[in-house]
Amino acid sequence: MRRALFLVASLVVAASFAAAPSAAQQKGQQVLNVYNWSDYIDPAVLEAFTNSTGIKIRYDTFDTNDMLEAKLLAGRSGYDVVAPTGYFLERQIKAKIFRPLDKSKLPNLVHLWPEVTQRLAKYDSGNVHAVNYMWGTTGIGYNVAKAREVLGGDAKIDSWDVVFKPENLARFKDCGIHMLDSADDILPAALRYLGLDPNSTSEPELKKAADLVTSIRPLVRKFHSSEYLNALATGEICLAVGFSGDVKQAQKRAAEAKNGVQIAYSIPKEAHSSGSTISRSRATQRMSPRRTSSSTSCRRPRSQPATRISSPTPTATLGARNSSIRTYSKTARSILIRR
Repeated sequence: MRRALFLVASLVVAASFAAAPSAAQQKGQQVLNVYNWSDYIDPAVLEAFTNSTGIKIRYDTFDTNDMLEAKLLAGRSGYDVVAPTGYFLERQIKAKIFRPLDKSKLPNLVHLWPEVTQRLAKYDSGNVHAVNYMWGTTGIGYNVAKAREVLGGDAKIDSWDVVFKPENLARFKDCGIHMLDSADDILPAALRYLGLDPNSTSEPELKKAADLVTSIRPLVRKFHSSEYLNALATGEICLAVGFSGDVKQAQKRAAEAKNGVQIAYSIPKEAHSSGSTISRSRATQRMSPRRTSSSTSCRRPRSQPATRISSPTPTATLGARNSSIRTYSKTARSILIRR
């Protein structure tokens, strides 16, 4: 399934690139500028793309939606293809960052999963600007053997209790805990744990969620949105709140390394109880490239959707799924990354 999704994404990118030649192409330089999450595409896929199309890829990576959005909102980022998470995609569409897809040039759209395409339409009405790249959830990844040592052989990690009750999380402190450096993922999880709407825009409710995260902050070794993948795989840490795709990657890498580390993934039961599992989608965009750097940094695959970008500096107001959580992001970020 994952390999098929990568192939579809690559073909979509190729069609988009051919449909709207960039300045670099017009000068005879076949270059595609891509900005994506770390650990999302195997370098071998990029090499195969270049071999089959003759188009060179300049591939840069980011670790947070905020990093991506800052570059896009500044205008003239130079990237042809980017991969925002679904709700950031919605904000950026309203800010008029992206150009509509020319679907007549994208024959492989017929291979997309209709159910996921419909879910993506929540953020991109009519699927005008984006094509889903991957879709996943936010949950708990953990080292099975270490969890048994900490909790006992019959214990289960199936609730946010493990994370948001300080006395429970403290039991994992010595073997290492990482959490996402993303207020847009951690605060909704905290809200859901408190029995509140994970999409709440209420300032008092968001404060309760921020206070809850503050209470566990001293127990967390690091807040980072990609390093936990390898840290789990090598046994450096034993518990992480992260993306399903990353945890599955960690699982695979540990198995390949034959290092005796067994990784499991859990979607907390609180999400199921409301029918509102916290899920993530991401997308790819197109814009006229005006790059100031040609640095290339690429790692392996993870989870997201696809779109095209127009180049004007956006001036429209960002209509986020909730503006209040963005207000609290600054507070939450200080909670997450500063001691």
